[in-house]
Amino acid sequence: ALSTIPALVVSATYGVAYALTRRLWWAVLAPVFVAVIGNWHAAFVQLPAGETPEKTFWWFWPSTRVIGGLCPQQCSTITEFPYFSFLLGDLHAHVMALPEALLCITIGCGFLFSTDRLEPRWNPLTAGRIACAAVAVGALFAINSWDFPIYLLLLAGCVGAHAYLADDSPTWWRAPLAIAAILSVASVAAFTPFYLNYRSVAKGIGFVNTPSDFWQFAQVLGFFVLLAAIFVAVLGVLLQPADAVEDEEEMTPRAAATEAGQIQAWTSSNIATIAIVAAIVLLSIRLNLEVLVVLLGVGAGALLLLYRVLNTPEPNRSDAVALLLIAAGCLAAAVPEVVYLKDVFQGGTDYRMNTVFKFDYQAWLLLGLAASYSAYRAWEVLRAYFSTQLGWVVLGVTAAVVLAGGVYTWDAPHSTAQAGTANSLDALASLKIDNPGDYGMVRWLIAHAPAKTVELEAIG
Repeated sequence: ALSTIPALVVSATYGVAYALTRRLWWAVLAPVFVAVIGNWHAAFVQLPAGETPEKTFWWFWPSTRVIGGLCPQQCSTITEFPYFSFLLGDLHAHVMALPEALLCITIGCGFLFSTDRLEPRWNPLTAGRIACAAVAVGALFAINSWDFPIYLLLLAGCVGAHAYLADDSPTWWRAPLAIAAILSVASVAAFTPFYLNYRSVAKGIGFVNTPSDFWQFAQVLGFFVLLAAIFVAVLGVLLQPADAVEDEEEMTPRAAATEAGQIQAWTSSNIATIAIVAAIVLLSIRLNLEVLVVLLGVGAGALLLLYRVLNTPEPNRSDAVALLLIAAGCLAAAVPEVVYLKDVFQGGTDYRMNTVFKFDYQAWLLLGLAASYSAYRAWEVLRAYFSTQLGWVVLGVTAAVVLAGGVYTWDAPHSTAQAGTANSLDALASLKIDNPGDYGMVRWLIAHAPAKTVELEAIG
């Protein structure tokens, strides 16, 4: 399983990215973002402070304890990411759920890319799709219950976007709403034996009073949010409502007045939007809510842009999938900025430890996958419609994300392998280092004990 899960994650992320981009080499960016690079703590905090794998005990560990929150006393949260999990050999629930989460994303893509209408009434095709989706997302609760609500919403969003494209009638929303309800019920019903014996240690939900520090959050997920925001901004400019194009000499007075009114309204709207955004930013800084405001802003922008994408003459369904991933990822990262689950850490300074951990881990997968597409699409749009130089800027930002995250990828194995010792495929090598006496005993038994000898061990 230690090799199977990373292999499944890499192959699945590449498959989804290729389905969205249809570019062999751009698709490689998805598994790099999701499964290969680490966060920015190593590059921007540890190395500048002189902490290196050779000089620092467990150098690879601090990157998983970055977000402390704005506490009078330092709080502790877990900021783990897949590469660390694979390196640690961590087979906890959040790691085992990664392939299942990617299966849900793949099924969601299948819903949105489908050219057939999905109807809640019985037909084998729709029933089969809903059954597969229900089993996939339902299994997430049994594997890692934290993932269930976000991926259920993501699947519902994909079904809704597909229905909007497939049905022009004013009642288009009825079918996806019915399917989402069926999916919700079926995903629970399929695992009835599990729920009958399920006992949660959670004691409710509380409100967060120590939100994340902005710079700490930027080290953990900020680079993915940045690429997503660039994509949303670039696509938003590309798809902004176009004014009527007419030669001024051929325009009637009424048409000219109409265009002037549109331009004035558009300008006034932009000024009002800038003023509102500035006020929100200043208020968020005052209240230490910068992380929440950024996440809600990028997530809401993705949903608003999704509506515009779906209303274009030839909707780009890959853009729609990416925007849904961005919205879901921002939602996952925003949850622990507002509420936390009351678990075994309730009552201490570490009260957000698991909530930040489990939701930010989801956000890494969702935003990492979305960011890989965001980089490709922003580069493509800028080169085609605006400026080649701007396209190169996006490539530069993408390269910076990979290089800064790659610092952890390169240095962390040196830390875990004990600096100064040789790496080996010999299973007894670690025993020789940590317990040389036991190692000598094993070597003696291999050399002198007859075959099929029964060995007894006593403690003492």
